[in-house]
Amino acid sequence: MARDGNASAHLAAVERIVRRGATYLGEALFNYWPAASPKHDMLERNISMHVARAFSENGFQVYTEVPWPDSEEEKKRLDLLAIDPARGIDVRVEAKRLFDANEIAALKEDLDRMPTFRVNAEAGSTRHFGVLVGTTWDEEIAQWWAAKDGRCLREGTHWRALYDHPLLKSAWTGCCVLHAYDDGTEIARTDFHYLLYGVFEIEDGGDVA
Repeated sequence: MARDGNASAHLAAVERIVRRGATYLGEALFNYWPAASPKHDMLERNISMHVARAFSENGFQVYTEVPWPDSEEEKKRLDLLAIDPARGIDVRVEAKRLFDANEIAALKEDLDRMPTFRVNAEAGSTRHFGVLVGTTWDEEIAQWWAAKDGRCLREGTHWRALYDHPLLKSAWTGCCVLHAYDDGTEIARTDFHYLLYGVFEIEDGGDVA
């Protein structure tokens, strides 16, 4: 989605906070890799934790693993919920590691359900936003995500469903480099670790703004 004069100031603020969270995560990874070895990916909670820190520093109250209100599905949880009571804003965040078709399918499911999350009335939210953050070692995925150049990256139903998803069509998307190996470590992936994000506004009825 193009950044133009009519774009929401709130949307731009949310994007800046997400990018700050990426900076915090990158700084942490510079000192320690939180997985069994460089060939293993870190858990997704490492992503949401640092994004939560950035929201907290910007006046938001943050909550993790928030269950869907009135849902009977115990595992149906939102990775991160950030609420700014003073400005009447809530932000729903889902984090993913993007490394195979199954993760792409899971990402699409997160996008499908995110607008259906309802914040309790006492939060006082009048503006609602969604954020998707994901990590990848695949430079081609990172470039495609950031460019949104009108092409479906790879063949397959999962990629096509992601490419055609209305939330990504309307989202502000971007990419940050988190981490680079410079010690000669031989790993079965590229040298750079990327954080991808998409930020979008959700109307009260669950539609994309």
